[in-house]
Amino acid sequence: MSACCARTGRGDARRHPRRGSRLGWSPLRTAVYRNFWLALLAANIDTWMQTVGAQYVMTWARSAAG
Repeated sequence: MSACCARTGRGDARRHPRRGSRLGWSPLRTAVYRNFWLALLAANIDTWMQTVGAQYVMTWARSAAG
């Protein structure tokens, strides 16, 4: 433990990052990044839904044609 840690009881921020910053979700703490990420997630889900719907219609149309 460094001298600053022994005196203050707190770790050096450079050597001991906050516990949550190690997690993959920590960038979402920033509001701008979180909003951008959520918008991209919604757009991807919409794209997946459109693709599945188009495939279903193509399969349904082919089987209905006989």
